[in-house]
Amino acid sequence: MRTILLLLLMVNYEGFQIGNSNAAAIFEEKKGGFSEVQNDTQKAPAFTLKDTEGNQRSLSDFEGKVVYISFWATWSQQSLIGFRKTAAIRNQLEDIGVVLLNVSLDESEAVWKATVSRIPMPGINLYAGNDDTLKLNYELSKLPTYYIVDKAGNFAYLPDGSRDVLEEFRKLVNE
Repeated sequence: MRTILLLLLMVNYEGFQIGNSNAAAIFEEKKGGFSEVQNDTQKAPAFTLKDTEGNQRSLSDFEGKVVYISFWATWSQQSLIGFRKTAAIRNQLEDIGVVLLNVSLDESEAVWKATVSRIPMPGINLYAGNDDTLKLNYELSKLPTYYIVDKAGNFAYLPDGSRDVLEEFRKLVNE
C-alpha cells in the first residue's frame, strides 16, 4: 500500500471553501501541516469522446492498463510546446505499455484535427470540445493538465522529488 505524504498549507478564512474538494473526508489534519493519505483511491471519472477517425473511445476501453491523460488545447502554447518537448518520453511510455490519451478542449474540431496532423502527439487523440461536464469532473481550470489512471481505473500518483519517470511508470504497469 502506498502512502503519500502531503504538505498542506491551510489558511483559515471564515466562510472560505475550496471548490468541490472532499479534502475533509480524505485528509486527517496533523501537527505541523503534514497529512497522510491512506487508502485514497478515487475512480477517474468516465468519459467517451471522438478520436481522429470519428470512433467513440471511452476511458473504460483501457481498463487493465495504465493511462496517462493529457488535457490540452491548440490555443495553449504550453500544451503545444509540451508535446514537442516530450515526444521521445511519450514514445517510451507507449513502448512499456502506457496508454496515452491526448484530450483536446478546443472549440473547433477542424482546428484540432489540423493541429494533430501537424504536431507529433504520440498516443490516442480525442476531441472533447467544450464539454463542461468533463471540465468539472477533472477540475480543468488550466491547460495543460495531466492525470495518471492505474489499471483499476483509479487516479495514481508518482512520488514527489527527483525520480526516473519511466521506472515509476514501469512499476505501475507491472503492478
